[in-house]
Amino acid sequence: SGRPLAPYRSIAVDPSLFALGTRLRAPALEGVRLPGGFVHDGCLVADDVGKAIRGAHVDLFAPAREAGRDLARRLPRQIVLGRDARCGASPATLFR
Repeated sequence: SGRPLAPYRSIAVDPSLFALGTRLRAPALEGVRLPGGFVHDGCLVADDVGKAIRGAHVDLFAPAREAGRDLARRLPRQIVLGRDARCGASPATLFR
């Protein structure tokens, strides 16, 4: 997409559902301790698209494959995403 990716913040999305730049909140990520001591606030940004990303599936960008797998093991299989003013989201509808 040409947008810079931020580890544990950027997600790849289906652009027919989420416009690039959309800010979303994942409550399941709130308070999760990440490498380097960073505690996630639950806020994510739709910064990328992927060939395999279709529908309500998203991929979270991690700096290394093992770091991403470690995080995936600590989270529920399905994560609810929503717009939230705490993440800078407008009160517009979630889907395009």
